[in-house]
Amino acid sequence: MRFDLHSINDCYRCPECNSPVAEGDQFCRGCGVRLTSAHVTQMKKSSFLSFGVMPWNTRDRYRCPKCEHHVSVHDNHCRDCGVEFDEGLTAAMKEAMRQLVKMNTPSLIMVMLCTAAVILFAMVMTASY
Repeated sequence: MRFDLHSINDCYRCPECNSPVAEGDQFCRGCGVRLTSAHVTQMKKSSFLSFGVMPWNTRDRYRCPKCEHHVSVHDNHCRDCGVEFDEGLTAAMKEAMRQLVKMNTPSLIMVMLCTAAVILFAMVMTASY
């Protein structure tokens, strides 16, 4: 699994549409423009850094159906392959996430129950001393 956690120093704004982009992105997630070396140079020279942009992996809950790169439901384009997300692709990404959650919910419940049992056991053992 690949996570793209960038520092604030690696986050910029697209020179075309002002959407947040990070160093290493191939395409803008907002307008879909291919980020050339000229764009990157322009972004790095700009004092308008992207303050307040959350690290990508805290928001990126979906996967691009074309390249499997992490994307946000709010993205208009994949920043890795540039595919445009229309309503159909966005719906497909949401459905894939629903299926993943549905498949993993029993495991998550089991982990939570086991954790609660361990905590309860520790509390009982501590109280008995």
